[in-house]
Order: sequence, then C-alpha cells, then structure tokens
Amino acid sequence: MAEPAMKAINKVPVHPRPGIVNPPRRYGHFDPQNREYVITRPDTPQPWYNYITNGSFTGYVSHTGGGTCYAGDSVEQRILRTHLHSRPADQPGRWIYIRDRRTGEFHSATWAPVYTALRRFKYECRVGAGYSTIRAECNGIRSEVTYFVAPDAPAELWLVTLVNAGRRTRRLDVFPYAEFFLWSLSRDNNIDAAIKCTDVAAAGRVIVHRSYYDWGEQRGGWMRQFAFFACSQAPASFDTNLEAFVGVFRGYDRPLAVEAGRCSSFSNRGGATPPPGGSAGGPSTSPSPEGSSPRSASTGRGT
Repeated sequence: MAEPAMKAINKVPVHPRPGIVNPPRRYGHFDPQNREYVITRPDTPQPWYNYITNGSFTGYVSHTGGGTCYAGDSVEQRILRTHLHSRPADQPGRWIYIRDRRTGEFHSATWAPVYTALRRFKYECRVGAGYSTIRAECNGIRSEVTYFVAPDAPAELWLVTLVNAGRRTRRLDVFPYAEFFLWSLSRDNNIDAAIKCTDVAAAGRVIVHRSYYDWGEQRGGWMRQFAFFACSQAPASFDTNLEAFVGVFRGYDRPLAVEAGRCSSFSNRGGATPPPGGSAGGPSTSPSPEGSSPRSASTGRGT
C-alpha cells in the first residue's frame, strides 16, 4: 500500500467499543445479604449470563431472558435456539409478551425483545446461585419471572407472576415464547433438517418437539430426540412455526400473533421450513387492581 494511503488510514479516529461510555455507567451492584448480583439497567454493554443446572440438565439465561439449555450434551442435545452474534444481541430468548386487550399495547416481562423505552420500563434482575429473577413494571403491570432448573427432572422452569398495579381492571393476553433448536448446530444450519429431524405437535398444555430418526454424529447411529414446552394453564391458542408467530417481514419486537392478540394454532407436523418455535398464546387474564396472576411454563427433554 502506498505511503500516503497508509497515513490516511492511520488518521481515521478509533471509536470506543459499542456500549462503553465515558464516564462509566453503573449497571448494578452486589447484594451481600441475599448473595445476589442485582442488575438495575437492562441495556448492559454485553448480555449477563447465569448458569442454571441440576448436574445433568443445564441452561444459561441472560438478564433479558436469552440463552439456551441442553440435556447432558451441549453439542447434540441443545433444546433452545440462540445466536451469539445476533443483532440486536442475545436473540432469540425465553420471553413473556404481555398485551393489554383494550389498548393493544404490549411489552415483554424481560425488556427484550420489545425494548420499551426505559423511561416507561422499571427493571431489576437478581442473579443468584442456580436462578435468575427478572422484575419489571410497565403500563401499570408488575411482572416477575424466575428461571431455574428442576432439581430432579431434565426441565427448565419459568415461574411467572403478574400484578395489576393500576386502579382499573385489566384484561391481558400473555404469550410465553421459546424457539426450538434442531439439536445440533450442523442440523440447525441444514435446511433439510427441518423436514427430516423435526415434528412438532401440540395438545392440551404441551408443545412437543420430536425427532424419530435423527443421526447422532458423535454416537454414530440413529437416535430419537424429544423436547417439550408446557404451561400450567391451558392456552387459548398456540403456534409451532416461526413464520406463523412472528411473520415474514417482522422481528421479535412486533410479532404478528402478539399484535393480533391470538396465535394461529398452527401445528408444524412432519417438519417444515422455517424451523419450529413455540408459543402458547394466553391464557387471557383479568387481574383486579393489586391482584396477582401466577403461572408457570417449562421447557425440557422428554424420554
């Protein structure tokens, strides 16, 4: 390269890393009494992951609900999809969309992926040993989501509580969302795998992701894989296909089903592209002022 061109390149100002501000911004603190790290702003420079495990089933969850989980083998038995270099960062995730039925306004209990303006969104995440709890308040609704792994089962649990902090009765649609991974990165990147390695069925309170004839690269043979996404209350509707829930030219911040207030109840039988997601729309709730509405969801590996 010519000397003048090299000098010109060297004069280009070097920008700081994204998210680094001057002076440094405080994002949280350690709570010695509860032995938790408390994150007070969701817009951290990088996702803050916490590992949750019972020794055989493991997940890692971020402070905005991102991450994945797997049963023993993180290479061939990964259950939830995540993209380490996604933009926006840390997507997809374990999310709870909350929609007001009267106004149509919605937000996420984990801030991501809707990214409501922080002036309207109160947030706190408590990162403990084996669990993460995200507390928020938006549009007059308080929410609390705790992620942890069952001590005696290959399953990750989400404990969700909603509280009406306003003066009027609210009617809400609640959409827990997770996106199934096709077990390994090589199969997830293979467009044929959606047909050969995937069958998603929904019945009652459970969405089942199963592969009857799946090649185990490390095991050198065929194996059957099962995973599930379940809810403690019967859903009003559901989706098992990414396009059906999100839409074609949309992002996770404004899914088609959430805007409409109802899923399509599409069952992705026999495999189809795009790859499967899982969402249970509703159930619709009507908590009274200061009333609470607890519920739970779980994702795990079946046998």
